[in-house]
Amino acid sequence: MRRLANEENPKPIVLIRQRELDDCAVACIAMVAGVSYDEVVNETGKPDFIKCLKEKRSLPARQSEMNEKFNRFLLNRGFGILQVLNPKGLIPGRRYVANIIIRHPETNEPSALEHNVVFDEFGKAFDPSGEKIPLRVSVLREVVYLGL
Repeated sequence: MRRLANEENPKPIVLIRQRELDDCAVACIAMVAGVSYDEVVNETGKPDFIKCLKEKRSLPARQSEMNEKFNRFLLNRGFGILQVLNPKGLIPGRRYVANIIIRHPETNEPSALEHNVVFDEFGKAFDPSGEKIPLRVSVLREVVYLGL
C-alpha cells in the first residue's frame, strides 16, 4: 500500500506562494513536503532561471541541477518522486507536482519557462503564482511519502 503523507503527522497541503517569477518549484516542493518556503531555499538555493536566460547560460542544465536538488530534499525527508506519468489524468488519492506549459492566450506559443503546481489527493490544484493563466499539464510527478 502506498502512503501519501507521513502517517505520524498527516497534514493537508497548505498553499505556499512563490516569491519570485521563477521559483514556483520551490513553493511546490515546500507544499508537498509540509515545510516552509525558506527551508527549501536554504537547502536547495534559488532556481534563478530568469537570470540564467538573461546570461545566455544553459536553462536545461540549470533545470536538471535544481531537479536533483529538489529530489534530494524530498528523499532526505522520507519522500520520493516515484514515477513520471502520462498526464491524461490524476489518480485519486495521490499527490502530484505537475510541470505546466504556459501558453500565450492569443498565439498559443509556449513560454520559455514552465510552471509547477501541486495536486492533492482529491485533485485540488494549488498554484503558487495565484495567477489566472492558461495552463496545460505536460508532466505529472507523483510524490509519495516513503517513510524512510
